[in-house]
Amino acid sequence: MPLILDSTSPNPDIQSSTMAEDYKPLLPAIVVLNRRYLITGNSAAAKVGAAAFAASVVQAFVERGIFLGMILYQRDEDIVDPYISSEAFSSISTVTVSFNFHMDPSKVANALLSCIKILKATNPMEGTPMLYYQTDTLMEYHPRHIPSCVTHHGPFFGSFATIFSKEAAALAFGSMEKAEHLERQQDKGIEIIKGRENAFVLQHSKLQGNFLSSKGVTALRELCPPIELLTETEETKDELPENITEWFNFDGVVMFTAVARLDYFKNIDLLVDAAILLCARGIPLRVFVAGGEQPDSMEHRALMDKVPSQYQHLFLLVPKVSRSALYSLFAVARHTGIFICPSRYETLGITPLEAALNGVTTVISNSSVVEASRFYPDEFRFSPNPEDLSNLIVQLSGPRGTLANSGDLIRLHVGKSIQGSKFRSDLLDAWSDFSVQYLSTLVNYVPAVQPPLCLETAPHDFGSGMKGQTRVIA
Repeated sequence: MPLILDSTSPNPDIQSSTMAEDYKPLLPAIVVLNRRYLITGNSAAAKVGAAAFAASVVQAFVERGIFLGMILYQRDEDIVDPYISSEAFSSISTVTVSFNFHMDPSKVANALLSCIKILKATNPMEGTPMLYYQTDTLMEYHPRHIPSCVTHHGPFFGSFATIFSKEAAALAFGSMEKAEHLERQQDKGIEIIKGRENAFVLQHSKLQGNFLSSKGVTALRELCPPIELLTETEETKDELPENITEWFNFDGVVMFTAVARLDYFKNIDLLVDAAILLCARGIPLRVFVAGGEQPDSMEHRALMDKVPSQYQHLFLLVPKVSRSALYSLFAVARHTGIFICPSRYETLGITPLEAALNGVTTVISNSSVVEASRFYPDEFRFSPNPEDLSNLIVQLSGPRGTLANSGDLIRLHVGKSIQGSKFRSDLLDAWSDFSVQYLSTLVNYVPAVQPPLCLETAPHDFGSGMKGQTRVIA
């Protein structure tokens, strides 16, 4: 299969295959991710769910032998032309493209082509690479003749505003201006997908998939969520701070949650309100919340301000924790902790599913717009109000060991639907189908007429570990 990278490539020569008729090709894979969300190891905390998902995708592609590398992108408002730098993280070839939205789109597209060439030269593979985006941010710059795939991790404005309201969307996304900008960007991305034969969608969420289908997107496949337990060699048991470990050494119940961001979607206020009700009833209780970037953040203070002073010593709020620390947290929480997912809107919900699969008693908002909820039995769901959540906590509480038993029950129930091997098979089957569909479009491929791509080296400081800077000139 030919590698088609620049707009001056000749028409490809499609040759008949001598392989078996049931052979299904797999195009080389390049994962595209916001550089801020890169996870460099289990000791790093994921900033968003897309980062943990991308790590699982990369692992599956590496195991299958089709992974070329990663394209990371970052905004830089101080440059006129895109810049490219090459580096490696954990032996993974990585290219970073710096750009901004004021640039000529053709220059950014050429920069993406250059990134593909660099990765292809570093790790030669047969076939045109398919770029796998974790958001539609760069879709408008994606070279039309290169196959692409996207997973939408964040909420769609149209979906959220329809279910709640535009005013709620403005609150959730930061402002009405930001919400409307997001709506325009998402609508543009959907139209790009619908208008290209070589653009595909992978969704890990029925909520997202249903919305895209309602907008006329048909090149769509669903994935089993990529929930996988850490192996013994990956586990880090000593990473959890002692004060957190001791917090769970308690004769009562510890209501706890762990999120990347403390935002409107996560609805941590509901957990706090339910805990206050239980404190007022004299229930032996502690609360632990991990989330956000900094200790004693504005979000932390806003939550603590809700708590009456006589109960504040029962609440411990810390910044988000790394993946290995999270799994250590699950281990210490099995006998006294109940993991709470109070989200008002969740396109997936990886962490509550991880908690359940680790045998932690886990409860979740009973809502059709909290995707992970569909994997839980009814007795572990609550109507999203403080009274119902507090009543469920009392119902699940009991003598020491009760929570470990209920944790085993939910682990078995959720484990019937969520398996790491199912995610990998879903991903690779879909990738193969998309590869076949892309190859079928090559017969009619006509290259666009654009000026050739020129590259010149130029010094530019991107920080430690960055090298090989390249200025892209359209």
